[in-house]
Amino acid sequence: MIGLAAGVARKMVWNNFHTVEPGRAWRVARGGLSDDRLTRILRARGIRTVIDLRNPASSATDMADFDFAALGVRFESVHLRASVLAPPSVVARFLDLVTGTGGPFLFVCKRGKDKTGFASALHRTVVCGDSVARAWESQLRFVPFGHRPETHTGPWQFRALFERSGARSLEHWARHAYPAAYERAVAYEAPPIAHLPQVVATSAA
Repeated sequence: MIGLAAGVARKMVWNNFHTVEPGRAWRVARGGLSDDRLTRILRARGIRTVIDLRNPASSATDMADFDFAALGVRFESVHLRASVLAPPSVVARFLDLVTGTGGPFLFVCKRGKDKTGFASALHRTVVCGDSVARAWESQLRFVPFGHRPETHTGPWQFRALFERSGARSLEHWARHAYPAAYERAVAYEAPPIAHLPQVVATSAA
């Protein structure tokens, strides 16, 4: 158990940097990430677009002075919430970016575990063709990312809405049916979440 905790800590300390799709997309925590290390990551991976998933106010605090243009990198602020359901327009904007020609991509949030996890799951499903179950369970995990779904239920509510719809294509559903499903969920109640990882049960024990 101590060894497992130490492994998680090492990953988190080293900015929670992980590959989402080899050669195409990565995820990282901005918190504690120096500008020098960010520069090395961007150059080494040939990243062309950074998608900052945090509140724009947070992005403005520590990204405003970073010269992305000098590295030939495009910077996009897309506040993809994870503590609650993400607004449909934000999900659609993220999908526009990752299905476009702007890659390779780097997904960024404060700790690299919740918003980046949701973004990475969307990318794995829509771009890589993974099933929703495989994408969510591979990208939204406590080990090695530190994701705790009981406090960040948004991605899991999003998945529950999609699966309850019976739709086959996540991208088509997200663009065309999610806006109405989102309004219903916000106005009344979100659907039951049937797929939270086991960490929820163990942490509540």
